[in-house]
Amino acid sequence: MIRSGSIDTDNQRLWFLWLVASGVGSGLGVVAWVSVGTVAEALGFTEQSVFGKALLPALVGAAFGAPFGTAQWIVLRRHLQRAGRWVTASTLGYAVVFLVGGLIFSGEAAADLPAGREVLLGGLLGAAVGIPPSVFQWFLVLRTQVPRAAAWIAASVLSWALGFAVSFLLRLAVGDPSFVLGPIVAVALLGIVLIWLLRGERG
Repeated sequence: MIRSGSIDTDNQRLWFLWLVASGVGSGLGVVAWVSVGTVAEALGFTEQSVFGKALLPALVGAAFGAPFGTAQWIVLRRHLQRAGRWVTASTLGYAVVFLVGGLIFSGEAAADLPAGREVLLGGLLGAAVGIPPSVFQWFLVLRTQVPRAAAWIAASVLSWALGFAVSFLLRLAVGDPSFVLGPIVAVALLGIVLIWLLRGERG
């Protein structure tokens, strides 16, 4: 018989490892993102070129998503079969995020919005950011392994929407360095959802 206290301890450990892995992975992802952008700029690729408008954002997004997904895979590989696909899903998902973001969104647009609308915009952007990676993660990994796997997509949209709204709100209050707190909120919430999904799979 498995004691509930043991399950709770395992869940807390998984949540903590997920949070740490996601933080480390996102940090490495930002380094890769900046590095790819710097190299592309040094090679003379500009936003006016076809590469700059489309291929470069996708490449930068993939550079971010690969280490982010790899760090999460290190945690998930003990709980899911074929967890290596999580890396592929994250790489593809963030390539789409950066590609679409680069084509349709200009960061300067938010500067002229009232505070309330800027926070709303943050929430909408967060929801958009949450869709591609979660869809790939659901399709390549979760849908055949855990019950209610589609909930991962909905949870990702809501968590990233809330996280970005928090980031935009804090940025208005205390400045840009606070932006990182929003993604922490999103990842922490998704860790709770992940545990719920995995408990359903075991259960």
